[in-house]
Amino acid sequence: MTKERLASILEAMIDSVREPSPPKDAAGFGKWLGGRPLAEDDRRAFEGLGARRLFLYRTLVRRNLENAIREEVPRTAERLGPRFGTEIDRFFTEEMPRSHYLRDVAFEWVEWAGPRWQTDETLPPFLSDLARHELSAFEVAGADAGPPPPAEPELRLDRPVVLDPALRVCRYGFPVHRLRDEDAALAPELTTLLVYRDAEHDVRYLELTPLAGLIVEHLLARESLGPSITRACAALGVGFPVEESARFFADLAERGVLYGAG
Repeated sequence: MTKERLASILEAMIDSVREPSPPKDAAGFGKWLGGRPLAEDDRRAFEGLGARRLFLYRTLVRRNLENAIREEVPRTAERLGPRFGTEIDRFFTEEMPRSHYLRDVAFEWVEWAGPRWQTDETLPPFLSDLARHELSAFEVAGADAGPPPPAEPELRLDRPVVLDPALRVCRYGFPVHRLRDEDAALAPELTTLLVYRDAEHDVRYLELTPLAGLIVEHLLARESLGPSITRACAALGVGFPVEESARFFADLAERGVLYGAG
C-alpha cells in the first residue's frame, strides 16, 4: 500500500470522528464517502463496513476523549454543566487533538477553549483559570522524576540555583486555589502559585508574592541568584529584601524543591 493511499484512509477515519452530523442511511453514507479522496477498493471496503459501524467508532473515540478530559478537569466540567459536552463536540469538529498521548487532550482542549471562555459573559470569568489550575496538578505530577541534580549546599549570588525540575510557577487573574465547590462567584485577584511535589510525590501549592514569583521565574530560566533578585526587584520597583529572600529560600529548601547552588 502506498503512503498516499494509507494517508487517504487515515484521513477518512479522522473525518469520521470529526463529523458533526453522521449520515443515517446508505444514501447519506455514500455521499459522505464521495467527499473523501479514497481509492476505489478502499471506498468499497468502507461501504461494506457501513455507516453504523464506522460512526460507532466515532462515538467510542469521542466518548473516551471526553472522559479523559473530564478526569483531568472535573471541577471545570462541573461548572460548565450540560455545556461541557457541547464544548467537547465543538472541539472535535473544529480542532481535533494533535498529540498522540491521551493525557494531552485536556491541555489542548483548554488551550483551544480558554480564550473564548474569557470573553463569554454566560460563563464564570474564572473558568479558564480554574481549568489551567486543575491541569497544573497533572503537569507537575507527571513531570519526569529522576535523582536530584548535583548541587552545592551553600547558595551563591553569582551562581544559579538547582530547583526540582517538576516545579512550576502559575499565574492567574483569580485565586482559583481558594475556590470552593459551593462558591458561585470569585473576586478577581492577581495570583501566583508555586506548584510542586512533596517528598511523597503529592502535588502541593504555595501562594507566592509577586516578587517571589518573579524571582523563581528568573531562577527557572537558569539566571544567577543575585541578578534574579535584582531584576525582579527592579521590575516591581522595590528594594532588595535580604531577610525576606533568605526566609523564602530556606522555605523552598525545607519543602524539598531547592537543592542548592548550581
